[in-house]
Amino acid sequence: MPALVTLGTIYRGTGEFARAREEFLKALEIDARNEDALLGLAETYTALGLFDPAEAAYREAIMAQPNLWTIYVSLGGFYYDRSRYADALAEWKKVIELVPDNTGDIRISARHTSVRGVSRMRAACSKRRFLSSQGIPVLCQTWEPRVSWKGSTGRPPPTMGRR
Repeated sequence: MPALVTLGTIYRGTGEFARAREEFLKALEIDARNEDALLGLAETYTALGLFDPAEAAYREAIMAQPNLWTIYVSLGGFYYDRSRYADALAEWKKVIELVPDNTGDIRISARHTSVRGVSRMRAACSKRRFLSSQGIPVLCQTWEPRVSWKGSTGRPPPTMGRR
């Protein structure tokens, strides 16, 4: 079954969402409580713009593994990205209830891998500011380019530096 989840993850990463969905569903036929398959399915549905099935998959993951805090982080991000801030905050507060001594592990990450990555980085830091304003400590990891993007190609430079 780990092979099915891995295949689903690979297909999702390459944009083959229909195939990813098939692999995650096969994995769930074997183990309906597999959080990796449920989260992969939720992220696949999200990428396809199927938000109701995505939310249902997140909820199933929580029912299967109610003490796994990473699911709440992911669901909070899902809600936040849909401007459902109260729902996002409620999920992220559950993380603190589950791991009160480990709130530094709530990471909002983004990469500068493309022009789209710029908006992802801004969104990640916006999330960090939102959480911080609600009294939730977070670590925001961002990647900044070392050189200007103002090149003839309009693409980000191949060399990135960690900030």
